[in-house]
Amino acid sequence: MLRPYNYINLGDYYTFTTDNDLEYTVTFKDLSDNLNTHGKYQVVDFSFFCVNKPIKMKHDPKVSITLLDLVYNFFTKNEYVLLFVCDVSDGKGRCRKITFNKWINQTGLIKNIASKHDSSFMELGVDYCSLIVSNSHPMREEIIDDFYKGDLFYISDK
Repeated sequence: MLRPYNYINLGDYYTFTTDNDLEYTVTFKDLSDNLNTHGKYQVVDFSFFCVNKPIKMKHDPKVSITLLDLVYNFFTKNEYVLLFVCDVSDGKGRCRKITFNKWINQTGLIKNIASKHDSSFMELGVDYCSLIVSNSHPMREEIIDDFYKGDLFYISDK
C-alpha cells in the first residue's frame, strides 16, 4: 500500500516534496468572516498547487494519497466545512473535478467521517466545486442546504 509523502506544517500551509523533486503547497484558508454564513459555522477553502510545475507532469499516485491524508487529518481535528473550487483559468477545471472525485472515491479515505457534495454556480463564476462536511457536524443539514443555495459563495456585506 502506498504511503503519503512526509509533509511539513509551516503554520499557514503545508508543504511536501515528491520523489520527482516537485514541491507542493497545501492550504486550508478560513473564509468564515468573508461569507454570508454570518459566523454560524466555519468554512475553509482547501487548495493546493505545485510550486515548481514542469511542462509535463508524470502521474504520481502518492500526491493524491498525501493530499487526502491532509484532508482526513483536518477532519479528525476540526468541525469545519471544507470547500474545494477547481481552477478553470487554464481550461482544465473539469479535468481537475474528475480527478478530485476519482481520488475521493478510490481511496474511500473520508467516506466514514464526512460526505462530499458537488455543484456549480455559473452566475457566481464557480464552475466546479465540492463541499466536504463532517458527518458529525451539528449543523450538517443546514450547511448542505446553504451550499446548494450558493450561500457559501456570497461575500458578506459586513
